Amino acid sequence: MNVLCSRLLVLNGTMKLMLLALGVFLLLAVGEALDCYQCVPLPGQSGCDRRSVTCSPTQSFCGTKTSKSDPSYQQRNCMNHQDCEQHQFSTYNVKCCQSNNCNS
Repeated sequence: MNVLCSRLLVLNGTMKLMLLALGVFLLLAVGEALDCYQCVPLPGQSGCDRRSVTCSPTQSFCGTKTSKSDPSYQQRNCMNHQDCEQHQFSTYNVKCCQSNNCNS
């Protein structure tokens, strides 16, 4: 009986250690949200006020979209992977990056 109880205690301690390791891993995996510059000019304007914003967890890229017909028109914003891929063949040239405020 003593052997069984000591094995259960060891297993319980091992499970606690595994749960702790899993918790630490999840905290590191989630990490901090990405910060990107946001700049969306109004129609007819060539510039805008660029400011840094915190992206949502689903947006893991900073992006810059430049109009192919008017290269002076640029948008900067948080984007998801689909946003980066989707615009490559549209009327915009898109550059995406994954570090804080890399879309300057």
